[in-house]
Amino acid sequence: NFLAEGSWSFGFRANGRYHDEERAIKEPLEDNLELVDFLFTGKYQKNKSMLETSLGDVLINESRNTVNNLSRRGGKIVTEYGAAGLSGFVVRSDQIYGSDGDYGLELDDKDHIFGVAGDLDLFKNRANIKAVYVSGGTEPDDESFGLWDVAGGTKGDVRAVILTTDFFKQKLATSFEYDRSNYDSDTSDSIH
Repeated sequence: NFLAEGSWSFGFRANGRYHDEERAIKEPLEDNLELVDFLFTGKYQKNKSMLETSLGDVLINESRNTVNNLSRRGGKIVTEYGAAGLSGFVVRSDQIYGSDGDYGLELDDKDHIFGVAGDLDLFKNRANIKAVYVSGGTEPDDESFGLWDVAGGTKGDVRAVILTTDFFKQKLATSFEYDRSNYDSDTSDSIH
């Protein structure tokens, strides 16, 4: 955090690189100073309330079978009050490098991924139930840096309900997840 006052805190992180090569450099690198990634954060926390926002290169973790370690350009918001929590995110589906493109905040399921989640702690934080919905896709011939390119584009969504318990102080902890998904691996054809 580079600025904190009372219940508020704000942060900024960025990484830059300077390339000076005599040889030709492969894209997306360029011969100059480049912003590789960045992240703006803001947080308000007081008593049982919390609100946190992030804009830039965010990391999304919802569950093992929905969204797990998704790092992309976009934004997320998390709010909590007492035992209840609600979160949402939107990110670009293509992996970008540097300052290429937008902030990833559009709700277009053709080239973005977005989702919402809500959770509730029960029995003095010994059990938690969480619901997750995620939707999105990729454009045909998406030139995503460092990832496999799909000729026809993809589109899909997933819904999940997750129940975790820990009634005996790590002697018997459980996690149950039910997921339902729809996925089209090639949006250029008529098969779904």
